[in-house]
Amino acid sequence: MVQGDREVLAIPRAQFIRDIMLNHWYQHRGQFSVYLRLLNVSVPASWGPSADEMPTFTLQKRQSA
Repeated sequence: MVQGDREVLAIPRAQFIRDIMLNHWYQHRGQFSVYLRLLNVSVPASWGPSADEMPTFTLQKRQSA
């Protein structure tokens, strides 16, 4: 990353995306899940396992068994 003629950050593009951009998204997802819990709203299982809701694929397996 450069600003004018000066190099500001020198890391590979893939590492930048992983370390900075994805971590930023994870942070906001965490903040949003805390906000939902404060409002007594179930946190969606679509973001991974949740203590509030069972994922739909787990429910389908139980119903077919």
